[in-house]
Amino acid sequence: MIEIKVINNNIEDLHKYFRNKSYNEKNIYKLVLKNCNNITFIPKTLINLKILEIYDCENIKEIPTYLYEIEHIIISNNNKIDKIPRNLRKIKSIELYNCNKIFRISKCFLFLEKIVLYNCINFCKLPENLKNLHYLDIKKCKKIKYFPPYIFNIDYLYINTK
Repeated sequence: MIEIKVINNNIEDLHKYFRNKSYNEKNIYKLVLKNCNNITFIPKTLINLKILEIYDCENIKEIPTYLYEIEHIIISNNNKIDKIPRNLRKIKSIELYNCNKIFRISKCFLFLEKIVLYNCINFCKLPENLKNLHYLDIKKCKKIKYFPPYIFNIDYLYINTK
């Protein structure tokens, strides 16, 4: 399995980038993109991707629905992505930092264990009934007004909406 980090790169097409580097995309389990402002999408060929980290990539507009194996997502400083697709059923961890278009997380994520939200100014609703959630860290998300009762039974809880 391969871990790929693409940092401060002007590439536009990840698929071509992987092909030029002779990477077998089916073997990529972790992809980290940082300061890659010309990338607009994640290729469909990353069918075994488990971890996706997107930092300061302002032109990526969505998390693809075909990432069926994804377990961990980190998105930082993106104001175009507006949701985490509901069909990513294996997801265990979602971390959102300065993501102003995402306003909620679906209740469909049955295996979700960790949520981190930092300065997501439009985030307003936590999902109901996340039985596997063990870690919840919320900072500077001022629109959240209601917290489901289950959060008081988790292992790590930090909430500061100011």
